[in-house]
Amino acid sequence: MFDGCDKLTNIKLNNYHSYVGDYAFANCKSLAKISLPPKTYMISEHMFDGCTNLASVVFESGSDLRQVGDYAFANCPKLTSITLPPSVNDL
Repeated sequence: MFDGCDKLTNIKLNNYHSYVGDYAFANCKSLAKISLPPKTYMISEHMFDGCTNLASVVFESGSDLRQVGDYAFANCPKLTSITLPPSVNDL
């Protein structure tokens, strides 16, 4: 979807996005922040892989996140911690 988009700095998905595909934002080197709406139930495989400036992932109140795909946050050296919602049951 946006794989390799160098100028993308932040993302705020609207509440209509419950799923975004594999590698959707991979290698977006300028991406620093993502805000995921409550209806997002899955973070896909390699979704943010290679986002070297990603430092903040925000799960909006009432998050229904259930699954985090393999290597979703691989190669994100500035993402030093992440607090997943209690609804997550598959890592």
